Amino acid sequence: MGEQIKRDIIKINEDLCDGCGLCVPACAEGALQIIDGKARLVSEIYCDGLGVCLGECPQGAISIEEREAQPFDEEAVEEYLKAIEPKGAEHDTNASETACACHLEASERTQKSQEPCACHGHGEEQSHESLLDTAFNPNKAAEPMPGTGDSHEHDGGGCPACAALSGEITREKKDEGVIEGEETVIASELSHWPVKLKLVSPESSFLKKPNLLVAADCVPFTFADFHRRFLRDKPLLIGCPKLDDTSLYRKKLVEIFKNYDYKKVTVVNIGIPCCAGLQGLVEKALSEAGSNAQLENIVIGIEGNIKSSS
Repeated sequence: MGEQIKRDIIKINEDLCDGCGLCVPACAEGALQIIDGKARLVSEIYCDGLGVCLGECPQGAISIEEREAQPFDEEAVEEYLKAIEPKGAEHDTNASETACACHLEASERTQKSQEPCACHGHGEEQSHESLLDTAFNPNKAAEPMPGTGDSHEHDGGGCPACAALSGEITREKKDEGVIEGEETVIASELSHWPVKLKLVSPESSFLKKPNLLVAADCVPFTFADFHRRFLRDKPLLIGCPKLDDTSLYRKKLVEIFKNYDYKKVTVVNIGIPCCAGLQGLVEKALSEAGSNAQLENIVIGIEGNIKSSS
């Protein structure tokens, strides 16, 4: 068995597990596999105990327990992942990790039909209105402008059409609770666009602030005072630890934490099993990046209250 230490490690309730397999791709270390119709821990040395997989289990069959187990072995994980990676699976992750959504979604379409994506080939000389019109009307012909090539990497995580909206937001300053007509207007605290982690480039200048907010994308709909309580003076990254590609998110967060020296990173998630992996995802990315940022985790109840803060 080798050396044993007391540490956090996942526990699988086989009675609850239905073998759906959603947890398997969520584990970046490949520690989980479906064997005989149930999720199994391949080896203790492959499990880091952070629990990113918890948020992927719709049955709540995965939990974290503290017990005697073999230490996590990062080198063994790297060798294991290389051994199980299918041949031909190697790819350039930089393009997909920083590409905007329209390119990611259009890639399949272009491979099949050879048609350009809505924004492909449009240079930076186009007007703001033209870029947006092109981006949101994909059926329109996209003829390259003279003198422009096919390359379109920009700060917004992709192409000129997305870059037209990317960056810091400027708005007229209004007092809180100002009354306009019969409605009380609450000022937005959002300072930039985009906010979806999938769309944000790790080099985006708006991320350069002392503190960062990472939130599950359901939180702003659940907690009514989200802007004033959490968002003020912070760049925001949102995502879903259940439905999104968490391995891509982890890699992108590592890049962000390497680029910017945050004093504090606040993670806000919903207090349900499918959302619990967000804190572990951010914690692991901070560790990989060698960041000394303080990590704060706030859990919101589905009733709209703050359940815990640590």
